[in-house]
Amino acid sequence: MISILAILLVGFVAIDAAPAAAITSIPKVRGCYYTNWSQHRPGDGQYLPELYESGLCSHIFFAYVGLNKDFKLEPLEKNDLKDPSNQPSGLGLYGRVNELKKKQSDLVTLLSFGGCFTDKCDLTDKMLANKENRQKFIADVVKVVREHKFDGFDFNVISRAERKENIALLIKEMREVFEKEKNLSKLPRLLLTIAVPHDISRIKAGYDLKALSSFVDYFNVEAFNYHSHLDNQTGFNSPITDNGDGLSINATIRHLIDEQQIPKEKIVMGLAAFGRGFTLPITSVPTKIPSPSIGPSPVGPFTNVTGKLAYFEICSMIEKEGLVVEWDKVAKAPFAYKNGTSDTIWISYDDVKSYKTELKYALENELAGVFVWTLDQDDFRGVCKSSNGKYPLINLVRDRLTKGGKNDTRSASSEISE
Repeated sequence: MISILAILLVGFVAIDAAPAAAITSIPKVRGCYYTNWSQHRPGDGQYLPELYESGLCSHIFFAYVGLNKDFKLEPLEKNDLKDPSNQPSGLGLYGRVNELKKKQSDLVTLLSFGGCFTDKCDLTDKMLANKENRQKFIADVVKVVREHKFDGFDFNVISRAERKENIALLIKEMREVFEKEKNLSKLPRLLLTIAVPHDISRIKAGYDLKALSSFVDYFNVEAFNYHSHLDNQTGFNSPITDNGDGLSINATIRHLIDEQQIPKEKIVMGLAAFGRGFTLPITSVPTKIPSPSIGPSPVGPFTNVTGKLAYFEICSMIEKEGLVVEWDKVAKAPFAYKNGTSDTIWISYDDVKSYKTELKYALENELAGVFVWTLDQDDFRGVCKSSNGKYPLINLVRDRLTKGGKNDTRSASSEISE
């Protein structure tokens, strides 16, 4: 491998974009992000790779790997590479995720780089800005990904105007190295994906999508986080449509297709297995959206993040605490609330009904598929009666995108009501 990597960095190979016909002939992407920090949650909230059920996802994105001062990949958890407590194999989380292929032979795994999570992007910016540093990074990506039996690499770094050109250069150079490494190693080419935010202004400022489109296999569009408690008013986490403010899944996807001219077959639409929580003053009307909010909802008992709750926490609150559930016809999404003596808890989230709507949208717009953020936030233990078993959201994705062994738009269009 070392000799191959040395050859790769001598020069890059010019490549052309893959023809659309070759991409559209493959099955729909059913991606799932696995997070290495979910192992630290207490009790039944803890998530480990062995809780995955074979066939749930077509692709697993391992989040995250970081960056060290030598511009090489750095594990973010001490047990990512090896775990002496995991007997008898001693495999770390990288190995345990890739062991899932023994039960699901067609599973595709990608290592996801989140370089800005530990150093506020300082090292990432230094890597991006210098060709020699980029080459060091790319060489180590190939080494680590191959060594740990991943099938590709996911670049998940928030861009902005000053990173725009350098990210495009990195992705171009990385794809060219991946092509050359494929020819030298006689192995399938490593996949290359990049995360894209939902915010259209940030897309325009930070991403040269037309250039990137020639080199990435997929754009993972983070079609969630449209609203949060930071807005100081209620709003939906992942609305399909909007009231004219341009903050919706449809607005983002149409911008990518119509204005950025990104091929549909390269767009993977993100689905949220979490919700955004708000605290409303007692004077607010929870069914009027937007309504003023005074802060985030309390932390969930397992995820412990202010203003954000996993789906399994939300469905449990609904069933145990009697939250009122309503459906918004514009956003095509549910919300739940509970009136207190001094304030109201209000939550925007996705459920099976809204997932059906989102899957219908992805199929009708002929997208490459969807991904779910994240495996560990679905009701993976089936604790809620309404779930009717484990992984209700991701199982729905599997059923709707693989019905009859092929994509079935009619099945996704059924059972959808306003």
